[in-house]
Amino acid sequence: MRELMCEAGNDELLRTMKAIEELSPYWTLIGIRVEDVGRDCAIGLVEVDRKHLQVLGTVHGGVHAALVDAMAWVAIISHYYPRYVIAVTTDLTVKYLKPINEGVLRQKPG
Repeated sequence: MRELMCEAGNDELLRTMKAIEELSPYWTLIGIRVEDVGRDCAIGLVEVDRKHLQVLGTVHGGVHAALVDAMAWVAIISHYYPRYVIAVTTDLTVKYLKPINEGVLRQKPG
């Protein structure tokens, strides 16, 4: 699988997002991490663990949705960086393609 990367990474913004990771109880609970960020681009991941599985043994849809939502927010922030903007999700649609029960979930909005 080709490694996901942002075209023009922003190390300063990545450091800021890493600090936000540590400050966010929700991201910490789920294990959301920002892997790369650039203008209009964010790549994040969740390393699948037992806590992410629902009763049938696959990753809960809420974990997928949380990762999508978080990386969409980071991508919006990256668009306006270094200016700060407030961004909130008003609508989110996630299409699940296949069940996952192990590995790493990676998300790149777009």
